[in-house]
Amino acid sequence: MILDIVKIGNSKGVRLPKTLLDGITSSKVVAERKGDSIILKPCNPREGWVEQIKKVLAEEKNKKDEDMSMFEDITNEFDEGEWTW
Repeated sequence: MILDIVKIGNSKGVRLPKTLLDGITSSKVVAERKGDSIILKPCNPREGWVEQIKKVLAEEKNKKDEDMSMFEDITNEFDEGEWTW
């Protein structure tokens, strides 16, 4: 299938026919250039999110209480007058 490259605003693009997109449910694509080819793949925005959440939770678990030490000296009038320590 031969498609025209068209001007879209300040960019250029290719209009993909509906028949080419039949069965693709994603509204986003990942574009990748390999040599003289441009490859478009459906994008799954949640791909890899489980691994990312596990990584963040592991990093948080490994933080020590001294990470909060920078906040120990921060006080305000409410802390000094209202709170009883």
